[in-house]
Amino acid sequence: MSSAPVPKQARARETRRKVVSAAVALLGEEGLAGVRTAAVARRAAVSQGALFRHFPTKAALLGAALEALLDELVLRFSGALMGRVGEQEDLLRVGVDALWDVYTDPGLYGGFELFLAARTDPALRAVTGPILQAHLAREIALARVIFPDAAARLPRFDATVVGLLATLQGLAVGAAAWPLPDDGVRLERPVELDFIEELVRRELGAPRLDLLGGSP
Repeated sequence: MSSAPVPKQARARETRRKVVSAAVALLGEEGLAGVRTAAVARRAAVSQGALFRHFPTKAALLGAALEALLDELVLRFSGALMGRVGEQEDLLRVGVDALWDVYTDPGLYGGFELFLAARTDPALRAVTGPILQAHLAREIALARVIFPDAAARLPRFDATVVGLLATLQGLAVGAAAWPLPDDGVRLERPVELDFIEELVRRELGAPRLDLLGGSP
């Protein structure tokens, strides 16, 4: 479900694209508090009037930013997997690492703030709810392609996938508050990922990335 209609005119589509890209960038750099309409318009190099012609409410703007962010991260995850097909390595580990990169993306951390804000904001929840439901359905559909044997074998395959993703997401949310080491660089692969990887391996088995075809 789209948070706001995409205009037909090329110039209007480009203005909308710039506004959404600016909102996504600010969400990652400054968090939800940084996504002010004036800041977004300035970042996109458009007037606030132009911004409000495309997004009459801030909730609509945030919904479009969330939608664009999730689309981008799904493509990045699929691309990371497809780039390793045919290589002699553990593709399950590749997939878990790719998901970790997605869940610790600065933009998605901003998205997590957006999810929590929707809890007490009915207008925001009305926009983000359908987007998140559609995204979850897409994740499950992708998992069914990657793990066809488990999808056929497990009566609660969908719930298993959601639970595994939630486990990884919870670790990622906690990692946002982990103290930084002396060099200021976070560990790229925490040891807890080994546990999650084994959970996936035990519950779903080996992935079948050849079934994804030639494109993400």
